[in-house]
Amino acid sequence: MQMPDGQESFDDDELFDLARSAVGGAAVPHDVIAAARAAFGLRSLDAELAALIYDSRADERLLAGMRAPADASRVLVFRTGEATLEMEFADGRALGQIDPPVGDRVELESPEGPLGRAEVDGNGCFSIDGNFSGLLRVRLYGGDRVALVTEWARM
Repeated sequence: MQMPDGQESFDDDELFDLARSAVGGAAVPHDVIAAARAAFGLRSLDAELAALIYDSRADERLLAGMRAPADASRVLVFRTGEATLEMEFADGRALGQIDPPVGDRVELESPEGPLGRAEVDGNGCFSIDGNFSGLLRVRLYGGDRVALVTEWARM
């Protein structure tokens, strides 16, 4: 279609075809795909962001020269203005509790996608099986909306 200023206008399909031809079928680097997926996760900006307020790995006692056993659990605590989420990673699972109990299901995710899901019980507790590593965060859902999202933490 010809625009009034003499430039062409493209519909979405034509624009995507033009973009594909511009990159010549080159492979997209893994880190670019991961960043795009993470950016896509921003579509729920109305969810409250829970900040990391405690990480047992950075506990001062461990930094003072004491060594933690290789099989030690890892505890992360996140807080928003309204709620606290505590998670313990040990023995091939993540145990969590949200206080006060809000939301009905939780999802643990990496930049590449979901790592596991669980229902939240009436006490705000949940458990997700898996050995977790790399970047991860938690999404807490209330009905069909995301109620809370934690910041990314590296395991």
